[in-house]
Amino acid sequence: VSTQSTWAFSEVPTPKLYPIVGCIFDLLKHGDLAKYQKHLYKEYGPIRRIRILGYESVTISDPIEYRKKIFAAEGSTPRGAASYVWPLAYYFDTCGGSQNSVLYAEGANWREMRSNLQHNFFSPIDSETYLPNMHNSLQQISENAPKWGNQLDQFTSRIGMELICNVLFNINLGAVTPQIKPEDEHFIKSALLAFELLTPLFLGPLSYFHKKFYNLSPTYKKFSQAFDVPIKRSSELMELVEKAIEEQKKTGQPNFSDSSYYASLIKKNENISRAQSVINIGTMYFAGVDTTSNTLQWLLYNLARTPKAQERLAEELKSVLKGRNLMPGESAHLPFLSQCMKESFRVTPSAQGTTRWITKDTEMMGYMIPAGTMVGWDVSMATDPNIFEDPTTFKPERFDEEAKKKRVEEGKDKYYDHPFFTTNFGFGPRMCLGARVAQTEVRAVISRLVQDYKITMDPPDQVIKPGSIMITQPVPIPKLKFTPRV
Repeated sequence: VSTQSTWAFSEVPTPKLYPIVGCIFDLLKHGDLAKYQKHLYKEYGPIRRIRILGYESVTISDPIEYRKKIFAAEGSTPRGAASYVWPLAYYFDTCGGSQNSVLYAEGANWREMRSNLQHNFFSPIDSETYLPNMHNSLQQISENAPKWGNQLDQFTSRIGMELICNVLFNINLGAVTPQIKPEDEHFIKSALLAFELLTPLFLGPLSYFHKKFYNLSPTYKKFSQAFDVPIKRSSELMELVEKAIEEQKKTGQPNFSDSSYYASLIKKNENISRAQSVINIGTMYFAGVDTTSNTLQWLLYNLARTPKAQERLAEELKSVLKGRNLMPGESAHLPFLSQCMKESFRVTPSAQGTTRWITKDTEMMGYMIPAGTMVGWDVSMATDPNIFEDPTTFKPERFDEEAKKKRVEEGKDKYYDHPFFTTNFGFGPRMCLGARVAQTEVRAVISRLVQDYKITMDPPDQVIKPGSIMITQPVPIPKLKFTPRV
């Protein structure tokens, strides 16, 4: 029953819902969930309800409302969005238990695990301490960039694997060179296949049946086999670090393991279980490929299609770095690089939002949402012309200090500068554990490549649109040309 101030859940705006299937045919007509949510935002506004094969959810596009009503109310040990990705949970249950994963652990167990894992890793300062580990890899990435212009997705996937390996193990794989080992080539293909299979398993029209009959699902079996590969490969690299630590104890001599994240983890937490190490380090290694890769693809594309911004960035990098690789503490002196990253996140977000289950009846935007409802936030407002002028144009200067000051004076800063629109890696206590490391990797790669090359679209008239799998990718993959700067 509605009141003057609060409307019933049944009155939340919704497309036509059919028995059993809900609005799945409407979803399929629009191609993917990201496109569908943008359509619903235009059609129904910042709050709407959908039902797909019995799963009912509400989406809020207003970041202020979502932050206030969801994040502020979830306490210090919330369930993260990843906890709803059932294929990973089921897989982890076969290799030590999902309770050993920081993605799925809850309560005090999660809090202790998260605290242990984020030490020397999560803060911006910690993430930059691994920049020296990347120097040799960055040189290889730069030297080989012209060969990969027509295979940008392969190039950035290899960069993602290379740099997260630098961080976790301080090992250089040569992933962008012809010398890459067969086992690492197999890792890349398997990690990308596992990401691809998550979509039909978790978000596809048959997801309900894949979950209910997962033991009989050929798709889940392929996913499980694909995910075995990064878990196995990360375990092999962990063993190399463990042997180096044991050797160091015998000889007292420093070695490559000293500056690796995994060495710092096991030295600080000698009682951390093997199952926790394998599952969480393996997940970091797996996730570090696709998330960093996508963010890099979009930023390289946006710089290539906006020469003026790219040249301004090149001048900033030349002035500050003078041809060097990025070093710890230098990101603070590269404001335009930060603006480019923010604007790329806004105009071409890799992640389309986040989601939570609410545990109590909650009023949101005038509607009473019952406990147990999945409530998501999506990025539709980020390209709303009523909020962002010229919303699909890549304009990093919109985030400089003068522009921000002017917006405050004019009262236009309510949504424009909201952090939900300018980062791809989540928010709150469950923010992606590797968020700052991924951002540091992107800064390091862009700093190297833009100093060394003029990056252009080749051919120049390519039409690129976002396509959503688990995360949003450029479709088709942009073809770029890397021309050495004189």
